Amino acid sequence: MAKQLEGLTKERDDVVHAIAKLRGGIQSLNREGRQRLLDAFGTVNENFGQLFTTLFGGGKAELQLIESEDPLEAGLEIMAHPPGKKPTVLSLLSGGEQTLTALSLIFAVFLTAISWKRCWSAPKRASSSSRTTLSPWRACIACSASP
Repeated sequence: MAKQLEGLTKERDDVVHAIAKLRGGIQSLNREGRQRLLDAFGTVNENFGQLFTTLFGGGKAELQLIESEDPLEAGLEIMAHPPGKKPTVLSLLSGGEQTLTALSLIFAVFLTAISWKRCWSAPKRASSSSRTTLSPWRACIACSASP
């Protein structure tokens, strides 16, 4: 009976240890996910504002995380302020304004993906010469930054 109790106690301790380790892993993933989301959100928001201003010839736009302090659980609100109009949410804009705002956001995401790819891609050396071959992201006219 004592051996059986000892075996069950050891198994319970193993399970408790595994649960604690799993919770620690989940917390670590959530922490990293929050940071990555906030970094990406900031970059997309900045690109979105710049593209909106360019497409509309003025005004401003921004993305806002709403309904939660935790970015992993928050909603997203698109705020736009076309030239000569009051700041408003996307759904209250005219069809054309909604389209240009959506295009601004789509291209902002693309520009963010390009900048991330630039961070992770290094130009490769050409095998037949000492010149550097340009990666596809360098050919993009939207990306004016150099590595």
